[in-house]
Amino acid sequence: PDKTDEDSSSFLDGSSHSSGKSDSGDLDLTSTEVDAESFSSGSPVYPKAILDDISLQVAPGELCAVIGRVGSGKSTLCSAILNETILADGGSISVEGSVAYAAQSPWILNASLRENILFGLPMEEDRYNKVIEVCQLSHDLVMLENGDMTEIGERGINLSG
Repeated sequence: PDKTDEDSSSFLDGSSHSSGKSDSGDLDLTSTEVDAESFSSGSPVYPKAILDDISLQVAPGELCAVIGRVGSGKSTLCSAILNETILADGGSISVEGSVAYAAQSPWILNASLRENILFGLPMEEDRYNKVIEVCQLSHDLVMLENGDMTEIGERGINLSG
């Protein structure tokens, strides 16, 4: 297996992290809690529940990866946590704090690379540099004529990989 496979495996089994807590400089997820009490997805319109009798608790600051086979309900679980699916009677979801979610269909703004990273938030130099580092963009920025001010998207250049 290549290094990416090894990194993914160690990430998913937790061996690459001493705990689920965010390291200094990472995004602050220490105040987010997700609690799902024995819920099922389904409704009179779609009577067959994809998920049934699910209980999940994610503590503040804990890293949680949702993995499974195709059609096993990973996206439905994420939709339920985001309050974007119908729960069966008696089901409940409680989210305290904020949740970061990256959809399966990525998209970018027709704006500069920097604007795509900041996504409307004010520039925080340390955090911004950490994002550049963890996304491995340093080499790309050197190659771009206008660095992070290069316009990307439909009217700009195309980024790949």
